[in-house]
Amino acid sequence: MRNYQSIEQASRSDSPLIAKLDMKTRLINNRSSEPESSLSLEFHTPDGHYLGTVESNIKRSLTPLWTNNKREQEIIAEIRQQGEIQQQALELLDQRLSKIPTE
Repeated sequence: MRNYQSIEQASRSDSPLIAKLDMKTRLINNRSSEPESSLSLEFHTPDGHYLGTVESNIKRSLTPLWTNNKREQEIIAEIRQQGEIQQQALELLDQRLSKIPTE
C-alpha cells in the first residue's frame, strides 16, 4: 500500500481512496432567517492516511419565514429557495472536485 501526500497525487493513481461526506444544513425558522448548506468531502487512503478535504458552503439571508403577514405562495417560494441552497452547495462541491487533476 502506498501513501500519498495529497488528493492530487492519489487521484492520479489506480489506488482506492476513502471519501467521507459531511453535510450540514441550517433551515430558516422563527429564530433564524439565514439558511445555509455546508458540504465537506474528506479523503483518506485505506490505511487512514489523511489526504485533504474539499469543501463548499452556500448561505443566504431571507426574510423570516413564519410571519403572519406572508401569503402561502411566499412561504412556498422561500421553502424552495432552501432546497436551491442545498443544490448550489452540491454543485459547488462538484466544481471543486472536477478541478482536481486525475492525469
